[in-house]
Amino acid sequence: MPHIKVDVSANAARPGRIKPLLADLAARLAEFDSIESKAVKAYLNVREHFAMNADGRPAFAHVEVALMKGRSAELRSQIADAMREIIVAEFAEKVSHDEISITVEIREMDAETYRR
Repeated sequence: MPHIKVDVSANAARPGRIKPLLADLAARLAEFDSIESKAVKAYLNVREHFAMNADGRPAFAHVEVALMKGRSAELRSQIADAMREIIVAEFAEKVSHDEISITVEIREMDAETYRR
């Protein structure tokens, strides 16, 4: 724990970049106070089947970071910004052509219901 989950539409996926992207996200998250480096897990799912609004961008990348409750809103916001920065850089060409929707979500987990 914490978990970094990345979902990418198949039309945006870059197979040769999956491991480096996950390593970058995990390393950056581990730089924040209260994040235990050895506990960070990062994984990516390529979504073959998806639908986008006809007027929307044709591709997407979504990052979810799941953390135990208790961190300040300011820290969670800083983490979201850092994750978004990495994802935007990773898909810079699609971003520059407005061809991808990029979103980041920080989720808090309850210690009372989380098991490991």
